[in-house]
Amino acid sequence: MTGSRDKSDPLGETCKAYLDEIIIFKKYGIKKNIESKYLEKGILMEMDSIGLLLSVDNIIYSKNEERFDNGVLTGEPDIIHEDKIIDIKSSWDLFSHLKNKKINPKYEWQVLGYMELTGLRKAEVIHVLVDTPDTMIEDEIRRLSWKLGMLEVPEEIQEEIRNNMIFKQVPINERVIRFEVQYSQEKIDQLYNKLELCNQYIFNQLNK
Repeated sequence: MTGSRDKSDPLGETCKAYLDEIIIFKKYGIKKNIESKYLEKGILMEMDSIGLLLSVDNIIYSKNEERFDNGVLTGEPDIIHEDKIIDIKSSWDLFSHLKNKKINPKYEWQVLGYMELTGLRKAEVIHVLVDTPDTMIEDEIRRLSWKLGMLEVPEEIQEEIRNNMIFKQVPINERVIRFEVQYSQEKIDQLYNKLELCNQYIFNQLNK
């Protein structure tokens, strides 16, 4: 949804680069894998993040398993509680967690899409800081040993890595950062307009 620097090009190069990946998949069946330790932690620790939020809010939340689709948009919110959507983002570490001073625009657009799909008009993006899985901590230690060309990282450095990836010393209320998302019909219209341009670009490239 980021605006193009070139006013004559409504999509912009970043947007088209992503659309080109979709075109490659449609033409050749080859999909670009998205792998990162940040994404991996979010997936692995999703239930722990919901559990931490439950402890802070004293509300029984359950993971939403329903995917919504209106023929244009599709999405699966993390939590739907009564009349509110909650989307959880698991922070990698305390440093990245505390950088969340304002809502990330891409998360706002994501949740606006969920609101449009579900008809709900209350939503939050919530960043949650939970401990990193042991397997991922060991991966970080191994990654450092490879980088340094060492068979084994000194024990004190291993402990430092573990200490930086475990957060029980951080007060629980500081491990949750919330951003409310306001529904905007104007932004929803912008979203549909951009999607129409994206679909037209894909169609044109596939039919050259």
